[in-house]
Amino acid sequence: MSETRTTDTDAREGAAPGPAPGPAPSAASGAAPGPAPSAASGAAPGPAPSAASGAAPGPVPSAAPGAAPGPVPSAAPGAAPGPAPSAAPGPAPSVAPGPAPGPDDHADDGPAHRLAVIGAGVMGTGISTLAVGHGLSVVLVDVDRAALDKARAGVAGQLRLARMMGKVPREGATGELVTTTRLADIVQATAVIEAVTEHAPLKAEVLAEASALVAPGTLLVSNTSAVPIDEQADAVRRPEDLVGIHFMNPPYMIHTAELIRGPRSGEHALAAARALLKALGQDGIEVGDGPGFVVNRILQRMINEAARIVADGIADPASVDAAFEGCLGHTTGPLATADLIGLDNVVDSLRVLHERTGDAGYEPCALLLDKVAAGDFGRKTGRGFFEHGGSTS
Repeated sequence: MSETRTTDTDAREGAAPGPAPGPAPSAASGAAPGPAPSAASGAAPGPAPSAASGAAPGPVPSAAPGAAPGPVPSAAPGAAPGPAPSAAPGPAPSVAPGPAPGPDDHADDGPAHRLAVIGAGVMGTGISTLAVGHGLSVVLVDVDRAALDKARAGVAGQLRLARMMGKVPREGATGELVTTTRLADIVQATAVIEAVTEHAPLKAEVLAEASALVAPGTLLVSNTSAVPIDEQADAVRRPEDLVGIHFMNPPYMIHTAELIRGPRSGEHALAAARALLKALGQDGIEVGDGPGFVVNRILQRMINEAARIVADGIADPASVDAAFEGCLGHTTGPLATADLIGLDNVVDSLRVLHERTGDAGYEPCALLLDKVAAGDFGRKTGRGFFEHGGSTS
């Protein structure tokens, strides 16, 4: 029986290049979802486009069960912790049986990928599920041990669902999942995906530390929903190694992502990103750089206007979404999509867009701000514009 090997480690021997950072930043990546199939409990979301902070979509699938992080602490890199013994691996979740990998498994994609994912929020967990489901080994990093434990359990559940629905290979090897609180453990990665909260300074801090640890030429990826890639390139040692990949939520159910070419992204990095997406079973749509790129530049404004319509009493949430589904053929309406993305992540993305474009249409409306202040983030908290049972709130 093929299994997901899960290992916990809070320290490893072997210094990484450059100063060893302290605990890795926690994240609840808020990548906005994209189109996707119906999958789990709750009202099925609507059109369009992570969690956690990393977040954008087109029509969206019903949220699959996964680790839905709560509030996330901001990264506080400090002095690097001293070596600690590796914890013994916990029981690995059972998955669909499949043959062991053969020697040609990566023949088309070069050497086997060793993927580092920084941030164990909604998107970091979903990206890890996608990767191990396609046989890639993953090091998942977060400053919060409880978030890592939750993510490990989330990966097991998401992988079972994805295999049952045929969204990842039912046969074949399952990649090893290692969880750690030490950012220095990414040093051997062939690609690094930043999936922390949609706050530009935190993303820049994480990418700066990651770029100091990995070898030159290692692919650096920001799973951002809206922050321009060239803005983040200012923080890294080698801007030519950085690209954006905007995964939809949940990434193991939606097989298309935006591949963002920043002005300073090198051809080597873009080629590596294409190869990584191929290994993950993803179709990459290549787009240029700019706030929100394509999906969120359109989607977030639509969500904001839909929320304003509800606030103005023109229609209730169910009617807004029914109009998009019935009249326009969207799989999910904008407000159910917002609940899937996470209203906190929607507000974060709108602020990024408003600050960088000056367009008043992106200023988060009062109803969104009120829901976020009340802790009603959508599916991950059980209530947003809809309850999990589908009634409006």
